[in-house]
Amino acid sequence: MIVRLNDIMGKITSLVNNPKTKTFAIGFDKLDSIYKVYLGATTYIGGQPSHGKTEWLFEMLIRLSLNYGWKHLIFSPETGTAEKIYLELICKYRSKVFREGAFNQITEVDIIHSAAFIHAHFIIRDMTDKTPTPEEFLEEIKQIVLDEDIKTISIDPWNEMFHSYEGRQDVYLETALSDIRKFARMNLLHFFIVAHPRTLQKNRDGKYEAPTAYELSGGATWYAKADSIICVFRPNEFSEALHERTWVDIIVQKAKPKEVGTKGVFEADYNWHTGRYIQRGYTETKEIETNNDITIPF
Repeated sequence: MIVRLNDIMGKITSLVNNPKTKTFAIGFDKLDSIYKVYLGATTYIGGQPSHGKTEWLFEMLIRLSLNYGWKHLIFSPETGTAEKIYLELICKYRSKVFREGAFNQITEVDIIHSAAFIHAHFIIRDMTDKTPTPEEFLEEIKQIVLDEDIKTISIDPWNEMFHSYEGRQDVYLETALSDIRKFARMNLLHFFIVAHPRTLQKNRDGKYEAPTAYELSGGATWYAKADSIICVFRPNEFSEALHERTWVDIIVQKAKPKEVGTKGVFEADYNWHTGRYIQRGYTETKEIETNNDITIPF
């Protein structure tokens, strides 16, 4: 497509008059200073297995809906069927857990009271259909993105898609991720992709370190093609049996443009009693207005 200056003069003057990129905060004071979301971009989420990549993704999506009314499309086959994913979102929204015997166990009444909100803000692409390639996935969702005014799309994880290519993986990955970034820009939405590391590195103490984007399957291509990269990392062991709060580092490994954020670490606690994240050092709660008067810890 050839573009001449006269054809886009209005867009250029708009940039001059409004130079700051419109960004959207997740809602944690310390995180918002190093990472925000903007439309027309991508964020890749990495981390070790079982460190909470999906939990953190769902936390962000719920907060973006509460803060801005955003609607999301989710492809998360590792989480399970559509009903399992919707239940996870309802639990997150209600700050309750689907765990038998828990004092804060989700109830049928909670589900009924949450249905309107979740229905209005989330659409699930189930795995009962044929597993798509990235190209097929973009083609499949193109119309629903327009019809439903989707603001974010999540692929969780990348390796659950069907990848068919000959030759080098990094060359294939470069094309696939370029197409996704182009799709995000053309449709003015944000694309989240969860990716697993191919290798895990241990430090001198014998503990695993937080993986970087270069350790994701496909290597440096992930870093080159991302607008932002987040690593979800649990630096300390935790007791699932005791449902203890768990220290989680949300490591911003890349953020561009500069209005979006900068490299840094947001320290949080994952609360096993609520299934929610809390900013470390904060004990108070802040009321968020919803139809059901839910108190969500910040």
